[in-house]
Amino acid sequence: MKSIRIGNKNIRLKLTIVLFMVVPMFQSCQDRLDEMNQNPNALTELPAEYLFTSAVRGTFRTGLQRIQGDFGAQYAHLAVSESWDRSTDTYDIGHLRGDVTQDVFRDIYRDAIRYCSDIAELTAPGGKQENEVQHALNDFVSLLNFAKLTDMFGDVPYSEGGLGKVGVFTPKYDEQKDIYADMIERLNADINVFKSANFELDGFPGADPIYNNSKDKWLRFANSFRLRLAMRARFVPETKSFYEGVISESLNQPLIEDNSQNATLEHWDSEDGALYNPWYNLYRQRHESRIYEFNVSEKFVEWLKETGDPRLEVLVTKATLSDVYIKWLTDRNDPRLEYLQDPENYYLGMRNGLIIEERDAKADVNFNGQFVKVDKWPRKDLSALSLNVLAKDQPLYFMTAAEIWFLRAEAAVVNLSSENASELYQNGITRAMELWDIDAGDYLASSAQGALTGSNEEKLEQIGYQMWIAFVPNYLEAWSNIRRTGYPKIQKRTSPELSKGVTTGELPKRLRYPQTTERNINGVNMQEAIDRMGGDKIDNAVWWDVRD
Repeated sequence: MKSIRIGNKNIRLKLTIVLFMVVPMFQSCQDRLDEMNQNPNALTELPAEYLFTSAVRGTFRTGLQRIQGDFGAQYAHLAVSESWDRSTDTYDIGHLRGDVTQDVFRDIYRDAIRYCSDIAELTAPGGKQENEVQHALNDFVSLLNFAKLTDMFGDVPYSEGGLGKVGVFTPKYDEQKDIYADMIERLNADINVFKSANFELDGFPGADPIYNNSKDKWLRFANSFRLRLAMRARFVPETKSFYEGVISESLNQPLIEDNSQNATLEHWDSEDGALYNPWYNLYRQRHESRIYEFNVSEKFVEWLKETGDPRLEVLVTKATLSDVYIKWLTDRNDPRLEYLQDPENYYLGMRNGLIIEERDAKADVNFNGQFVKVDKWPRKDLSALSLNVLAKDQPLYFMTAAEIWFLRAEAAVVNLSSENASELYQNGITRAMELWDIDAGDYLASSAQGALTGSNEEKLEQIGYQMWIAFVPNYLEAWSNIRRTGYPKIQKRTSPELSKGVTTGELPKRLRYPQTTERNINGVNMQEAIDRMGGDKIDNAVWWDVRD
């Protein structure tokens, strides 16, 4: 549902159907708000369905630019953020705009987790709106947010997290290994409730912005999320057998297989920022106010070019040859000028970790086999994300079929299932490209990456690269998967033009804890976690990150 393709009749029909389904959902919530405004004695608290809609939307949208852009995209080497947030890209911790990790930490607890905590109290046995199905759905959504937090920071407030309403203002920090074990246990309980539930009567009719109250799709999502967690933890030696058992159990349950089953938050071509894709703000800031540059990574662009991946021209804008360099080439009668002025011929990403603000091209810049020597290339002229990604009506994806097919392929490669790894891998590529209206047939037939080949480790590397691309723009998961698998390989920085930051050039493995409000209020519990983890350093691995 991307703006440039909206003229297609099928897409227009799809958009009309989605709007027809979702507008009543917002209207239902509005009716309840109107009831409270007109008769304040009628309701003593917000209804669970209204809170659920807010919790789900917060799960997708809260802190998007910080989490996905400033941290996930740069640590995954998929993009380079603006100058004031470049300390992440340079592996430093001195963010120029204040305590950025405090923003990330606070916003997730304050928005989605707080709403989930309120819903849990309302829908629990004996609660004012007791409902077993709603309670399980809400519990699952809360786990999506706790998983995001612990994967970023490591040990976090979990068992006591989000309980400020009942007076828990200094929650303990649970160990990540215990968080993961408990999340699996809770997921199992939620899934069992889903299996026997009547969603039409007891779910969130009119208030579910992901699946419109579809039992089948919620079950697939929960099973798939359980698979993601178990695969993430599968390399830890002391719990290897447990998580391999969870993987086997998950693989025997219905999973997300088709893009119609993706965990998706739809958006619309609206002037209301709450309804349009929040990534659109990057497009607006780049093209209207010129206050924010968000360039795609050189590593990402070059990989797509080298492998003949058709997603290049769909996800990435072309670089611009500025007047300065046109004159530079003209003055030298350079025969490459004509080639370089043809906009069909080039894409140019920005290299991650550069100490200077522009792309430092001390060596020749490669334009698809043609070269031009320059000293600097202004950021505004480099490739960026295309409008396909940034369009107002582009959905956000928490989990897609592509990821699950790739996880299944990985499980097959390491003999955790008897499925055909190559077929699963190709299904993953097909689903990933379908998201962008691309037919994967030619790529599967002609690209060296179109089929799994080589040793098992080489196959795992191929899967890792494909997952890396398929996650765009869910960059946090791309970074997590790099930490989990080691693929794609992010080399230690040794070149003098690259910043080595506080990690001596190694890829960061976690976010630093907040340095202001959380530390001031809950510093004792935070310090216990820091001591367990060996320091509050961004190169300290989280519990499941054990693979080089």
